[in-house]
Amino acid sequence: MGLIQKRILSIIFLFLMIFVIIGTKKYLYFYKSPSSTVYFINPAPYLEHFTFGYSELVADLLWLRTIQDVDHCERPIKKEEDCVNSWVYRMVDKITDLSPHFRIIYATVPLLLSMTVGDSEGAIQLLEKGLRHFPNDWPILYRGGYLYLFEVGDKLKAAEYFERAQKNGGPDWLASYATRLYSEVGRLELADKLIREYEKGGLSEGLLERMRSHLKAASK
Repeated sequence: MGLIQKRILSIIFLFLMIFVIIGTKKYLYFYKSPSSTVYFINPAPYLEHFTFGYSELVADLLWLRTIQDVDHCERPIKKEEDCVNSWVYRMVDKITDLSPHFRIIYATVPLLLSMTVGDSEGAIQLLEKGLRHFPNDWPILYRGGYLYLFEVGDKLKAAEYFERAQKNGGPDWLASYATRLYSEVGRLELADKLIREYEKGGLSEGLLERMRSHLKAASK
């Protein structure tokens, strides 16, 4: 690449950064604490349409900013309230618009959103968005099951995710856990169906016996 082409690219990149700064300026919010002022800039709407071929680079820059405050809610709320539509969620949602296959975000941020920020709604939306791009990624499915079970309290949905995770390469014990959850919520037909599937092959007899015991206990 010649010197002229490099200068042209540098100028384009400079104008791109200026555009991003100007475009996000009106979305600037700040929260004043007793000791400091922390600024939280929301990503500009439709930013993904104005990156001029640098969408991956812009996504990386936004991610570098996000991870500095990935565990904070940007506004003061009561402890018992959820931080719905949090700044962290808005940032990672825009990052994954710019870079749809940014896997590390889908694999890690949903749990962080729910556990540290208190944005379970955003966590679910990000999880579902990730599975549209990585439908057979068992670590994402497994963490989705954990999210639904321990953060949302939806045992049925958690069982579905654990079952999918096992069938896509996850450890075998997830099948037993899914059977237990199906049994606990009264979906005995789903537990029985899962057991019958694995009786045809794929699981050890020890795990199958544990799955049968979960179903038997729930049937009493």
